[in-house]
Amino acid sequence: MKLKEAQTSKDINEIKKAITEFQDAKLEDFSEDLPAAQKQLKVLELKAALDKAISNRQLSKIGTVLAEIKKRGLQDVMSNEVARANKMLILIKQMDKLRQEVLNIKQSTIAEIRSYKNASEPVHKVMTATFLLLGENEKDIKEWSALKTLVGKSGKDGLKQRVEHCDVTKIPVAMATKVQEMLVPFRLEEVRDHSAGAAAFFLWANGMADEVLEGAAQEATA
Repeated sequence: MKLKEAQTSKDINEIKKAITEFQDAKLEDFSEDLPAAQKQLKVLELKAALDKAISNRQLSKIGTVLAEIKKRGLQDVMSNEVARANKMLILIKQMDKLRQEVLNIKQSTIAEIRSYKNASEPVHKVMTATFLLLGENEKDIKEWSALKTLVGKSGKDGLKQRVEHCDVTKIPVAMATKVQEMLVPFRLEEVRDHSAGAAAFFLWANGMADEVLEGAAQEATA
């Protein structure tokens, strides 16, 4: 690959090879092809680093890469990538807040959810959605009695523990879609009227589904 072609290439290894061959040949760079190729290489490297950080939901790494893009004055060249990263940053921070709200739920509130002999439809659907995101099989949690058993578990199997360690990158897109569809009929106020605790799980489940689907959409357009 010639250095001029490297300026528009998407292949990092080929660009590196072209740069090395040009430098080894000690040729004059009258057209300033070398800095242009080096810039393209850096753009692709930063894009790859940003894609990986977003995929793994690494908040600090996303921030580090964005700072590097700004430092090198590449915001305009990488405007789409920067916008995508900033959107994901907002989602991740929102989810951190929603997760913390679940973790702050008093155990007495969890016990109240478990105490329902027959949960109302909003509460039943919210807790079903929550445990689907936590990896439970839908056929195993159709009955409220099964959900009550899961809500009542403690230790590492406790509900709040599982929410704290839930990895959004492991949730299938199909499951996130199912959860969204399950919760669409309900409003936060309606859920809160039935159970303050379920309202926190309603926000968390919706937020997780949103993050999964946004991540999938970004990967599709990356």
